[in-house]
Amino acid sequence: MQLYLRRTLVRQQYYSTLKTIYMSDCNFSFTLSQPASIMVNKAKTAIENAGGSFAGNDDSGSFTLSTMAGKIEGNYSINNTHFDINITSKPMFVPCSLIENELKKFL
Repeated sequence: MQLYLRRTLVRQQYYSTLKTIYMSDCNFSFTLSQPASIMVNKAKTAIENAGGSFAGNDDSGSFTLSTMAGKIEGNYSINNTHFDINITSKPMFVPCSLIENELKKFL
């Protein structure tokens, strides 16, 4: 029984470490090159055209997108000069840099 508990604890610590290392949040900040309403509309259109869902306004919101690699979820906020995006969940093998490069194409 004690050995079983120890193995279970080790597994939990292992998967917790993997999640921290490989599935951590991605944070991006883009300078607004257009009014917030246009940037939000571009993001919404791109996500919905790819089969995702988008909920929000010119201040903040959230989105979900399913890809071949898995689901990507995140939220955004807009201040006077920046469009800030936080990816809260992503496939383990998809690097933040890939997501950032794809976002740059649409914004």
